[in-house]
Amino acid sequence: MNYDDSMAVGTTTVADPGPPGSPSSFINGVQDRLAAVVGGEARLERGAARLMLASGAKRARAQVCRSLAAAFDVRPELARELAVVVELIHGASLLHDDVVDHSDRRRGLPTVNATDGNAFAVLCGDLVLAKALSLLASVPGGAVMVADALDVIERMTRAAVIEVEVRLVLPPPDQAVAVWRDMAIGKTGALFGLCATLVARAAGVDAAERDSMRQSLESVGLAFQLVDDLADVTGADPGKPRGQDLREHALNHTVLQAMAVDDELAGDVACFWQAHGHQDVLVVDDACNSLCDAVVRLGARRTIDEARMAVQDGAGSHVALEREVLPWARHFVEASTRHVQAHGQWPGGLDEGQPASVNTAS
Repeated sequence: MNYDDSMAVGTTTVADPGPPGSPSSFINGVQDRLAAVVGGEARLERGAARLMLASGAKRARAQVCRSLAAAFDVRPELARELAVVVELIHGASLLHDDVVDHSDRRRGLPTVNATDGNAFAVLCGDLVLAKALSLLASVPGGAVMVADALDVIERMTRAAVIEVEVRLVLPPPDQAVAVWRDMAIGKTGALFGLCATLVARAAGVDAAERDSMRQSLESVGLAFQLVDDLADVTGADPGKPRGQDLREHALNHTVLQAMAVDDELAGDVACFWQAHGHQDVLVVDDACNSLCDAVVRLGARRTIDEARMAVQDGAGSHVALEREVLPWARHFVEASTRHVQAHGQWPGGLDEGQPASVNTAS
């Protein structure tokens, strides 16, 4: 898919490289650098490369780095290196997440932990993270940027711990969305914010403006996570099974919104979680799909509205964001949710929260 048209919605495989400096040309350059950084014949490198170079990656963070760098006249070569660093940190977090989540598919491929075991997958993630920090240390002003990256990695780690804890004991219903938001800002939002921090440092932006840009990009990251949560229950992500969050007891914004307006559906979700792991896979798939249909009807509209508001919350901090990044973010939200907003795909369409639960306990 050409990034001039897709605005980073789709794969990283770009048939037409585009003119020098174009979005597609930049993303291809990022992909080439990723291959050089994580490439190698050793087993560890090959495991890391399988995830990092998979064609199902969106490279949204790299696209944000490119847009910001263009607005601040940061050299394209430096912008590319910063984009590679952020994508490497993101990739390392995915390798670790797949172990925590017991995931068996990512970007349309078997996960490293599914094929080579948890220990090997963790070590692959460690390798990718080390390469990210090493690369960042080598760019002009890299020492300070490494400190920025370490702060974000700590935030992501603490948010991941919360994510694990709430799978064991769900937060009270009146706190669940707030807990989800803290997790989303701490993981997805923080890494989008790092894009702003690194590019702003490279451009010599002062501390106050840099912090304002970071907060704005964290809101964009929140919108990105909202769209991702919706894609999980609609099945729009071809790289993983529909309803993976439900299967893994992970907090999902659309699920939480649906549960909040329908007590019976909330009970059905609880029954599904209790039964999951003790039923035939086909039974689980059927129950999960039925739950997802109900969740989309009841919760999708709220998730889409929240994503739009999150993008809007990112406005106003800097003219460069309004000109370069926020149009991309708005396009991403609308393009990624268009199939849901069409209503017709979902039995009964999308409503404002009237009870429409299904029985999945059998």
